[in-house]
Amino acid sequence: MAIQKKFAQNEFENIYYHNLYNGYNYSSRDYAFFKRASDIETHTKGEWQEMVDFFNNLCCNCESEVIGKPCKDHIIPKSSGGSNSIRNVQPLCRECNTSKGPYQIDYRDDFCLRHGLDLPVKWQLNG
Repeated sequence: MAIQKKFAQNEFENIYYHNLYNGYNYSSRDYAFFKRASDIETHTKGEWQEMVDFFNNLCCNCESEVIGKPCKDHIIPKSSGGSNSIRNVQPLCRECNTSKGPYQIDYRDDFCLRHGLDLPVKWQLNG
């Protein structure tokens, strides 16, 4: 069955159609779950920049200085039901984001412990 490439209306559809075009077979249940996860919450550019500034433009895992923009890593992946909330993202370098894969790892707490910082409550997953 040939899959026609569609133009995405939003970020969710962009990911969904990209995966579908590249051979991932979604069931209608997968589609509904994935769509619901991306609709739950979102964050603003200002909230993301505030988090990047808090971590001094460093990767939360390897602590290397990120050249350009850090990757927005979803602690609980959107494909596993995670939201796009500021509580569920962390700045990582491209290498750490890629090597983390689909696992649910929050590097922010360890970073804060190593640097004597307190992670703001508004960013805590259980906050």
